[in-house]
Parts: sequence; structure tokens; C-alpha cells
Amino acid sequence: YIQSKNLEIDTCTVINTEIFNEDNPSYGSSSSSYSNASGIVAYVSATVEKINIKNCNLDSSNITSAKDPSAILGCKSNTAYDGAVNDCIIEIVDCNATNTNVWNKEDVGGTYSAAGGIVGNVYTGDTIRIENCSFKSGSVKSNPKENQSYSAKDCNVGGIIAIVNCFDNIIINNCIVDDVQMDNTSENDSCANVGGVLAAVNGVKNVSITNCNVNKLNAHTLSGDLGGLCNLGYLGYQTEKVNIENCNVSNSELYSEATYEKLSANSNTAGLIVNSYGSGNLTIKNCDLNNTNVTGA
Repeated sequence: YIQSKNLEIDTCTVINTEIFNEDNPSYGSSSSSYSNASGIVAYVSATVEKINIKNCNLDSSNITSAKDPSAILGCKSNTAYDGAVNDCIIEIVDCNATNTNVWNKEDVGGTYSAAGGIVGNVYTGDTIRIENCSFKSGSVKSNPKENQSYSAKDCNVGGIIAIVNCFDNIIINNCIVDDVQMDNTSENDSCANVGGVLAAVNGVKNVSITNCNVNKLNAHTLSGDLGGLCNLGYLGYQTEKVNIENCNVSNSELYSEATYEKLSANSNTAGLIVNSYGSGNLTIKNCDLNNTNVTGA
């Protein structure tokens, strides 16, 4: 748990490590429940004005928790005891995870929990920039325990970022997802989305995804939307400007079993971009889908 003004991390390495958080968050809780796990930073409070993480690497490691597991940054919260800020800037540059597994715990799983290869779940800020990062030869999975009280767990799964909430800008440039297994086995959860690079945005104004490549992705979901590259939004949460350029999805298998009958109101499947709810401009240039099977229920 980090509660400070600025956070800077440079040149850290995690190799052959098991990180397992056994704490069980309360169902229905959001980012304020401290059950996170990450290779570098698990949880950052809303007091932090700037987060700068660079030159950090994970190899041959397993990250498992019931809240927002990730390789680099688990959760940036929207809550703090005192001094919360709304204009946080997050920069993650030259960070890589190889032979690493990022999993929501199969035996419990929490509501509003997201599993991301590089970033799990971030709330409230100005800009998040991810550049020159990769997630290779591993897996990102969400398999929460079913609970009768909460049918929607928002358990998004993303190769680079799982979900960004209430930021002005998302910038993802020159990132790679290669040889990765992604699974969402949360049923009856229309807000549990899967994206090769970015799984979901909520209350975000501007999105830029450029020069990103997804290769040999094997992605499967039982509910929510599935996009080989990204999913850009929940219905009703509109972006103002989206720019996607020079991105590719290749040699991949994308398989969705989500149906309306399973109470998954969002059950779309696409090779590149599965949704973009917006009130402004959507620009897509020089993007390719190659040698990929896309199957919807």
C-alpha cells in the first residue's frame, strides 16, 4: 500500500517468484479493498500525483490474488484517507513480463477485480501512458467464485491493461502481447471483458493505441465482450476521441461463449476492436488482422 505524493521505480527485476495474496475481499467492494498483488506495485492510493515506473522486468513468476493482479501495477485507487487528487499521471515505460502468469484467484475472486498483463485497474487521473512494454509467453486469467449476491463482477482481462476508469487520456504505444493465454470464466457477467491489449475503459475521454502487436493470442470468454486488440467502453460511458494506428493481431484464436441467454448483455466478438462507444472522432489506420480465427457463440 503506497500513500505518498510521487512514486518512481527504476530498474527492478523479479525472477522465479510466487506472489500469492490469500486475503479475500468483500463481494461488492471496489478498489478500496486491499487484496491486491503485483510483481512491482500492488496498490497505490489516490494521494499520488505521479507514478513513474521504468525498466522493470518479470520472468518465470506467478501473480495470484482476488483483486487486480498484474505484473507491474495492480491498482491505482480512487480513495484515500486524506488528500486525494484527480489529475494523477501514470507512466510505465520499458517494462516486460515473460513466462509469467497473472490470475484472479479461482477459489474466491472479488467484484470489480481486473487481471492485466502490465496494469490491472486504475481509477481517476489525467493521463496513463504505457510505452515499449510487453507481455510474452504467459497467461492472464480471471476465474472468480460465483456468488449469488453479485452477478456482475466486472472481472476484465487485458494483455497490457485490464481497465482504466475516469482518466482524460490513455496512451499505449509500441507494446507487444505474444504467445499468451487469456481466459474469463466468470459467467453471467456482462461487464467482464477481454482485450488483447486493453480490455475496458470507463469514463475516459481520449484513447490512443499505436504500433501495438498481438501475436499467438489464445483468448476465451464465457461472458462480456472479446476483442483481439481492444474493447473501448461500457455502454453509456463515451469516449471523445479514439486513435488506433499501425496495430496488428495475427496467428490467434478468439473464442467467445457469451450469449444473451447467459445474462451477458454484452456478448460481441471482434478480431480487432469490439466496441467503441463515443461522441467524438474514431480514427483507425493501417491495422491488420491475419491468420486468426474469431468465433462467437
